[in-house]
Amino acid sequence: MTTLTQPDQSTHHNPKSSPHYVILLAAGQSRRLGQPKQLLEIQGQPLLHHMTQLALATTQANISVVVPKTYPEIGQSVDGLAIDLVPNPTPETGMALSLSLAIDAMKAKLTNPSAAFSPDPAVFIMGVDQVRLTSAHLQQLLTQYQACENTLVTASQYAGVIGLPLVIRWSQLLAWQPQLTGDKGLRKLIRALPDSSYSTIDFPELAYDIDTPEQYEEARQQGWLD
Repeated sequence: MTTLTQPDQSTHHNPKSSPHYVILLAAGQSRRLGQPKQLLEIQGQPLLHHMTQLALATTQANISVVVPKTYPEIGQSVDGLAIDLVPNPTPETGMALSLSLAIDAMKAKLTNPSAAFSPDPAVFIMGVDQVRLTSAHLQQLLTQYQACENTLVTASQYAGVIGLPLVIRWSQLLAWQPQLTGDKGLRKLIRALPDSSYSTIDFPELAYDIDTPEQYEEARQQGWLD
């Protein structure tokens, strides 16, 4: 495994990138927060809308946003953006179903003869509540992934864990689909890969997410949310 530190973003340049997919997981129920985190305000717009725009900024991306079917206001917050909505009818079963639904949606697109993607494209996987995420973070992940021919996954690392957002080879994600259950993510599967097959980039600020009213209030005080 290769671990990189985050460079000075003032010297960051966006390289040309091949077309890729983005899966934005936004079907969580925010039980501990007590309100939909997808609709919290950031820079005058819903958080989900903001995160979707970050994904769009990676360019040449085909974006699937997984939302709870039972809460239409969440899906409506990204109306007008060039994305595909993937409704999750039972989000209470955990993140694995959202990811699997998005993979199924990708399968349908990749079998379309008119698809402009390679047979084994890069796939971004993002969450919705990392309020300090930037487009520079995403571009750095994609650049590092593309730079290493044998890399299957390039993931973010913070607070001692491997987590989202990450970039993964489509064929690897497809192979892992049967192992997705409940709220279990990809972390253990990634750690089981040979060290030469994945890399990580340190983004310590991404350790902060919004799960509780106390975290929400702190984020507002810090100016990370409105």
